[in-house]
Amino acid sequence: AAKRPVALVGGGVAWAGAQELLIQLAEHLAMPVAASRGNKGIIPEDHPLALGVVGTDAIPYSIETFQEADLLLAVGTALDEFTTARFGYKVIPKKAKIIQVDMDPAEIGKIYPVDVGIMGDARNVIEELLREVKERKPRRKDWEKEPQVKELLSRKKLFEEKVHLQKTSNKVPIQRFRLMHDLRQALPRDVIVSAESGSTSQWFEYGFPAYVHTTQIGGWHPMGSEYCESLGAQVALPDKRIVCVTGDGSIMMSLQELATAVTYKIPVICVVSHNNLFGNMHYSQMQRFGARYIGTNINVPNLANIAKEFGAYGERVEKPDQIIPAVRRALDSGKPALLDVILDTSPENLAPPGSITEAGHFEKEEKTLSARSAD
Repeated sequence: AAKRPVALVGGGVAWAGAQELLIQLAEHLAMPVAASRGNKGIIPEDHPLALGVVGTDAIPYSIETFQEADLLLAVGTALDEFTTARFGYKVIPKKAKIIQVDMDPAEIGKIYPVDVGIMGDARNVIEELLREVKERKPRRKDWEKEPQVKELLSRKKLFEEKVHLQKTSNKVPIQRFRLMHDLRQALPRDVIVSAESGSTSQWFEYGFPAYVHTTQIGGWHPMGSEYCESLGAQVALPDKRIVCVTGDGSIMMSLQELATAVTYKIPVICVVSHNNLFGNMHYSQMQRFGARYIGTNINVPNLANIAKEFGAYGERVEKPDQIIPAVRRALDSGKPALLDVILDTSPENLAPPGSITEAGHFEKEEKTLSARSAD
């Protein structure tokens, strides 16, 4: 009976190999689908019903679509802190009915009260749901006539128009949105891209359209781990191209693993967002503590030169028009590669525009933290 259903899906769907069934279910019901934090690309983000990653750094139209929903189908997701924007109802619609599907009965209803809880493997449950809805409603909904989908497509178009100048900006130093845009242009469609925690991950989830499931670290956020995990993914999937998008602070924690990549000929491409900052903490201190910075400015050397010393392909990228050619040269090298991309450090490049993080929806909490700091 739902008029505006949405789905929120997590790693359980990927582990069960249920993506194609999920897309069939969504298309039959004209139901928009969002991924949980760390599961970007669980359905191709150029699909008309795709909402990308929902949570603290979601694109605004994703949050708007969620807030208008009257039913939430949550499958294989723990509804964690970052996916839900610190729990509460900034992402999860307060008045919507919730159907939660999970293999672990302890997860069902743990964070939000549910109307229907289903314990089971995501693939099996989605397959049975699809069979049931086709029996009840054999005819697939016409997307173009569904108000929810029409509004979503309109919002997507308006968003793209709004951010076009940022995505194509020729400013120097390089803008974050331009880096994400050009990476997408330069990389093959089936590339598996992952992103480190912090502001780099926020921008990746916001500004890079993923067409296959990523290998992100999700909600745990251990800085410095992503490059190592990308090496593991490349070894496990030798026929795939693996790209790691990381920050300069993070790669400095695992830079020595370039030696591992060279020794074992693991051709991961590492794209470093180089701004000499621990960007997430820097932005937090700017927003919460009146720009009183402690321990967030870092001195990072020329990482491209270091990559070359290890025997990898290394290149420093300082201008926007150098991004795509540099990525293509790294792809063609056949070697482990590191691209050292020099980014603008202005505030608008630290948090994505219009995201919950950037919009200051945690104002009450920030004021409390600031008061404690003053005390």
